[in-house]
Amino acid sequence: MAGHSKFSNIKAKKEKNDSAKGKIFTRIGKEILIAVKEGGPDVNNNSKLRQIVAKAKANNMPNDNIERSIKKAASSSEADLESIVYEGYGPSGVAVIVDTLTDNKNRTAANVRSAFTKGQGNIGTPGCVSFMFDTNGQLIIDKEECEMDPDELMMMALDAGAEDFSDEEDSFEIITDPAEIKEVEERAIVFLRDVFASMNLGEVEITSKYNTNDGCLEVAFEGEDMGILIGKRGQTLDSLQYLTSLVVNKGESTYIRVKLDTEDYRRRRKETLENLARGIAYKVKKTRKPVVLEPMNPYERRIIHSALQGNKYVETVSEGEEPYRHVVVKLKRW
Repeated sequence: MAGHSKFSNIKAKKEKNDSAKGKIFTRIGKEILIAVKEGGPDVNNNSKLRQIVAKAKANNMPNDNIERSIKKAASSSEADLESIVYEGYGPSGVAVIVDTLTDNKNRTAANVRSAFTKGQGNIGTPGCVSFMFDTNGQLIIDKEECEMDPDELMMMALDAGAEDFSDEEDSFEIITDPAEIKEVEERAIVFLRDVFASMNLGEVEITSKYNTNDGCLEVAFEGEDMGILIGKRGQTLDSLQYLTSLVVNKGESTYIRVKLDTEDYRRRRKETLENLARGIAYKVKKTRKPVVLEPMNPYERRIIHSALQGNKYVETVSEGEEPYRHVVVKLKRW
């Protein structure tokens, strides 16, 4: 009975997860349809579709499902979807905006009206609350990664056209026009596409998204022979990332970090460095002698520092000048 109960629990949990995942995939499929109808099925020439594809992959949507959704959206037989915005008031007169995607306006209108009623609110007329809202872009900059003085950063952001700047506990928040982020993203995509073409890499799928958690433009690419772009210990990928960063930030007053990745290399490299850090810590503890690691870029040095931050016996420091700056692991002083 115990085994049967365990199996039933696992089955129920799986069915629940599959149901939730199915709803997400359905929603993303509809978003793909709208993006294709507006800008075509070519991911390289449709920035909105490119963002949705990145979102789909972040939610573990299979590539076959993504490609099938794009082909389905490109066919003339597929029913048209449209985006409709409803406005109204919730409990205590709270302003509410509902952004919907539908192939049946009447059904959606009835469902939205019912939801407002059940929530003790009421649906309003177009424009009744939208004047209270603004569509903004958000940049989050981690304080640990920012070497600039807060006042200097604020002045630079405001001079560049930022609408607001706030100093939070662990980060700086910059509110800006979302179109500016899209311009930077497009600049990165065009540059990388030209580089890949000059290298005769064939068809390379490029996806990008702006990560508001760490204020970074993340660009990933898939294709054949991606190992060429990674290089020895990621050196080629790091160089390409540096060049892309120069291109997207040229003429910009506010600096935007860029992170390139392919074949999940960054995650695999992170795991390798964390294992290395733990092994080095054990060696230092045992021999009581410091160990000097090979030169690393700032991102990889930060992984080593973070991996050993809570270690009771060793500490880490960065020494030297770029590009030869490295991490030294040594015993803590008691």
